[in-house]
Formats: sequence, C-alpha cells, structure tokens
Amino acid sequence: MTAPKNHIEEGKPQLSLIPDDLLRDFLEPTYQEGLVKYSRESWREGFPITVMMDALKRHMTAFFYDGEDYDLESKEKYGIKKHHLGAALFCVLCMCDTVKNHPELDDRRNK
Repeated sequence: MTAPKNHIEEGKPQLSLIPDDLLRDFLEPTYQEGLVKYSRESWREGFPITVMMDALKRHMTAFFYDGEDYDLESKEKYGIKKHHLGAALFCVLCMCDTVKNHPELDDRRNK
C-alpha cells in the first residue's frame, strides 16, 4: 500500500519526464558558452526571433548537410564541446522565451 497522495492527480508538472542526460549533454554546453562569452543568464534579456532563426538554420545546416556534430568555433575559442543540436535547441528555447517574455523582440516578417 502507498500513501493516499500517490493516487491523486494534482495537475502538477511532471519534470521527471524531462531527460536529464539530454539537458546535460546537449543544452548545458550551450548555456556554458553563453556564460563564458557574455554573462550568466544574459539570454534572459531576449533575442529577436530573426537572430535566433538565423542561428538555428546555421546549426542545423552544419549538422544535417555538413555532417558536423560539434561546433568547431566553440571548441577552438572556448574549449567547450557544444553539439550543433544543443545549439539548435537553445535557439528554439530562446524563441519561446521571446514569444512569452519579450514580444517586442518578435520581428517575424509575416506576423
């Protein structure tokens, strides 16, 4: 038998569903690079959607068409092993942040 609370759907976020290894291996190096290049949590200031879309396309092109897994510039300049897919995820998260927290930076053409 388990505690009664275990049987109640409370509508709380189930953050245990987010895979920690993917966050650590793909996203953390990207945020680490931002810390080194700019400052801690500088991303919270927001980015224009077009800037993130351009970066997203560059990283996806390097990964998909060029067959490059890791961003060479990040390794050479900062000693950080940043995967292009992690950088792409970062770009998408930044666009989500812009839509939610910085609508003034939403500079899509057809909006």
